[in-house]
Amino acid sequence: MYGGNDIFSLTRIVYEKFLPIPTIAALISVGFILSIIQPKHWLIIGISTIAWFPLLSIFELLMGKGSHNLFPFEFLIYVVLMLPGLLGALGGRMVKRHF
Repeated sequence: MYGGNDIFSLTRIVYEKFLPIPTIAALISVGFILSIIQPKHWLIIGISTIAWFPLLSIFELLMGKGSHNLFPFEFLIYVVLMLPGLLGALGGRMVKRHF
């Protein structure tokens, strides 16, 4: 359906099938769980919940494989999507501190 077996085809599926509520819930959950495991690194964990996508977009932009004519807005969306992971990671750190 999308053609190709490369990573760009996989991320295209993720972009086109984006569902906000499950995505935000997953980012919060992953940040929370990983931060309970490693509370000392909660900030890195929170950022890394979404870090793959901006890195891949930069790579795709440099390779000329996709249309990134609105890339500043794309990165703004990544920053917004980083917030649930950060909140989940902070919550996990706070839970681990108190228990």
